[in-house]
Amino acid sequence: MKKHNLRWFARVSLLAAIAAVLMLWQFPLPLMPAFLTLDISDVPVVVGALLFGWPAGAAIAILKNLLHLPVSSTFGIGEIANATLALTYITVATLLRRWGWLAYVAATCAIAGVAVFLNFTLLLPLYQSAFGISTAQLLAMSARAGSQLITVWDFMWWVIVPFNLIKGGLITLLALPIYRRLRTMPRQ
Repeated sequence: MKKHNLRWFARVSLLAAIAAVLMLWQFPLPLMPAFLTLDISDVPVVVGALLFGWPAGAAIAILKNLLHLPVSSTFGIGEIANATLALTYITVATLLRRWGWLAYVAATCAIAGVAVFLNFTLLLPLYQSAFGISTAQLLAMSARAGSQLITVWDFMWWVIVPFNLIKGGLITLLALPIYRRLRTMPRQ
C-alpha cells in the first residue's frame, strides 16, 4: 500500500472516530419535537471533505453512521437520514466552494430541501412502520408551544425545515474556523 493511501485512510478513520463520538452527544432544540436531536458530528465530515476532498468526507459520513448503529434507537432510520444529509451538504459545499460563504449557505438550504423530500417519501413512513405510530400521533408529538400541526406539510415547513437550517448553520459556524486553522498547518 502506498504511503499516501495509508495517510488518507488514517486521517479519514480518525475523523470518523471523532464524528462517531460527537454523534453520541445529542441535544434537543427548544420548540422542536423531542425525537429530533441536534449533534455536531457533521463538523469532522465537512472538515474532512474540505481538507481531503469529497471522497474523504463521504467516507467519514458513512463510517460515523455505521459506528453509531449499535447504539442507535432509530433502527438505522436516523443514520440513513444523517448520512444522506451529510452527503448532500458536502456535495453542495465542495462543488460550490469557489463561491466562498455562499457555498455553505447553499449547502444549508440544500439539506433543508432534501430533508423535506426524504422525510416525506421515505423516513416518515419508515418511522411510522418501525414504531407503530400514525400520522396523527406524529403530529401530536410534534406540536410545541401551543401550535397545532394539522398536516404533514405543516410538520415539514414548521419542524423539518427550521431544524435543518439550524443544523446546517451550526455545522458551518463550527466547521469553517476549524478548517481554516487546519488548512494552514503543514502537511506531511
